[in-house]
Amino acid sequence: MRSSINITQKQESITRMKKEATKTIILITVVYIVFNLPVFLNYARYIITIYIMGKDFLDPTNSNWFLQEYIWLFTYIITVALNSITNPIVYFLRMKNFRRDLTRKLSIRWKHYQETTLNSHSHTELYNIVQNKTFITNAC
Repeated sequence: MRSSINITQKQESITRMKKEATKTIILITVVYIVFNLPVFLNYARYIITIYIMGKDFLDPTNSNWFLQEYIWLFTYIITVALNSITNPIVYFLRMKNFRRDLTRKLSIRWKHYQETTLNSHSHTELYNIVQNKTFITNAC
């Protein structure tokens, strides 16, 4: 009887974990599509302009040449960078293990930073004390 309860609990736990993983994958996919849609649309516009309309895409005589240059810049730098920044945030919010490991690593680095900073200050203070003593002994 007890083993059947444990098996049922394990199955429910596995089902819950699979649902959470599915939600996370769907969320990451939606974020990817949202942030990369401008890039895909820009490529589509590029293909339509060159191959269907037969025009030079970056021709300076186009009325919106300046805008076209900044659309390329925006789509490639801003949206792709935002997607790259958003993924770890989504992982941090959705996954306990990721959140735990990241906070543990950051706290270790913070402690290391504090220790090295304190040690460097103590060496500096020690140096100042030694310098003051030598100054006092030289003055006598």
